[in-house]
Amino acid sequence: MQHTPLFRKAVPSTRRVPRAALVAIVAVAALGLSGCESILIMTGQRLRLDDVALQAIAAALPGNGGISPGGKARLSVVATTTDGRTLATVGTGDGKVLLDSYAFEGTLVTVNEDGVVRLPADPHLSEGRMAHVRIHAIGQPTPMFDLDIPVRYDVPYAATYSGLAGADGFDGIAGMDGMSGSPGSSMPDSPSPGGDGGNGSNGTNGGTGFDGDRGPAVHVTIALAPGGHPLLRVRVSESGHDHDFIVDPDGGSLALTVRGGAGGAGGRGGAGGRGGAGGAALTPGNSGSAGQNGIDGMSVNGGRAGSVTVSIDSAAARYLDRLRVTNVDGNGSPGPTAVITVGPVALPW
Repeated sequence: MQHTPLFRKAVPSTRRVPRAALVAIVAVAALGLSGCESILIMTGQRLRLDDVALQAIAAALPGNGGISPGGKARLSVVATTTDGRTLATVGTGDGKVLLDSYAFEGTLVTVNEDGVVRLPADPHLSEGRMAHVRIHAIGQPTPMFDLDIPVRYDVPYAATYSGLAGADGFDGIAGMDGMSGSPGSSMPDSPSPGGDGGNGSNGTNGGTGFDGDRGPAVHVTIALAPGGHPLLRVRVSESGHDHDFIVDPDGGSLALTVRGGAGGAGGRGGAGGRGGAGGAALTPGNSGSAGQNGIDGMSVNGGRAGSVTVSIDSAAARYLDRLRVTNVDGNGSPGPTAVITVGPVALPW
């Protein structure tokens, strides 16, 4: 945050400056030097732990304490000082400690200076593993805190696969302005009228939009992962690409949307040219007429709906309702329903 100085030159004065004004001037100076954060620290609304002796640190993630692939959450950290005070980070109750007071080392996850923990979206990286974060106060070798973060799959995933949208039509070209009329004579003994201005030309019409592409052909493979707690391995294949998910059927789901590409919008018609002004004279010429605006091009329909086929292993069939499929064309009208096959299915990976 930048500050424009209130005064360009200091002017000596014998008047006393009120205390409130002094505080404001100091605050403004700090703002200019170090930004808004310095103001918050100076006024006690925020705190850093540089010179605070700590006895212990504890940390947690909100809610159930876990994180799902592609998910993120902010750490809450509470430090206990050697004199028994508890100091929480911003966002934890009425905590005031800035999260950049701590250093974070993540395993499987990344943690930024604001304490935001992120887990990669690829389930291959996290399956069967535990995420971990080590925390310590910057500039203080001890204490430290180690936090295990379970990876959770009981979340509502959503994925959309669409055909390419059609291109918009080309805009029309604006018409040319009419030429001004030639000036007439204003001499009393030989007056002549001004010439008429020329008409503006018409703008050209906008082009018609282009059709959207058909929605992709999508194949979904579902099988139970090995292990005690049931987990669904789900692979969505389209256009030569595989997209993998792990879904805990106890609370988790996958909403799959397949749609045709949106149709392109029509181009805008070109504006008509302005009529030329009549020539100046005692009897001025007539101004030319403006050209007509071009007509906007037509928008077109979206692409046709794609297709969805589902192969689910018999052992996982009781969890089929955890997959929710929507297949529509580019205008949102329903397309063919998914074709589902239940039988022996090899694990997707």
